[in-house]
Amino acid sequence: MTIGEVEYTKFFVDQPLDNPNLAQAVFASFCLILPIVLMNLMIGLAVGDIDSIQKNAELKRLAVQVQSIYEFEEKLPSVLLRRFYQRSYVYKPNRKAESFWDRLRCRVNDQLFAMTDKHFEATSSLEDWARMTESLGIKMQKQEERVQVLMAEVKQQKDVLNKMLNRVATSNINT
Repeated sequence: MTIGEVEYTKFFVDQPLDNPNLAQAVFASFCLILPIVLMNLMIGLAVGDIDSIQKNAELKRLAVQVQSIYEFEEKLPSVLLRRFYQRSYVYKPNRKAESFWDRLRCRVNDQLFAMTDKHFEATSSLEDWARMTESLGIKMQKQEERVQVLMAEVKQQKDVLNKMLNRVATSNINT
């Protein structure tokens, strides 16, 4: 239909119509609207797949990053690995810095975190917090209702299984 195989002559020239103007208007609107609707549907399907593709790409990116770090560490000389490798790093924020570099790193971190805290405080207000807590309360209530429904269903299934077990047990005793 989008490329012209509508056979106009078969429907409008060969057969007489009761109301040809209305039929031609419906036919023209059909020929104009249908391709637009079909294209929108196909675009919607393609856009819907983008979310799953992005999640998959993020996982692949992380896997490639881990793999490249691992290969890089394998290629480093063992002297450098022994000198610079740390199994773990524990950051103790309340410990006083001993060296100049430690003090500098702490100041930079404090400045970075202070900027993000100020930004967070500036963007959030009391009404936002009230709205978020109300939303969380509603979600928790819905979850509790779902749990109650599931518990009722599990109880019904347990009762059915017990009845089945009793029937099987009585039929085994009779035979």
